[in-house]
Amino acid sequence: MHYFFFDASALIKRYHHETGSGVVNLLLDALLPSISERVIISPLIVSETISASIADAEALLHT
Repeated sequence: MHYFFFDASALIKRYHHETGSGVVNLLLDALLPSISERVIISPLIVSETISASIADAEALLHT
């Protein structure tokens, strides 16, 4: 049985269009309906995602 681990950067690509977003969307669109119990994320993903979002917002403010 295969499991699929997605880190924060992969999940951010799901909701924020950037390089690699297409691949992540294809994988998740194919995996989630049929084998969602095999998609694994880290418990740290919440803090990592918030940190990345804040960094993006700060970058936008400084441009």
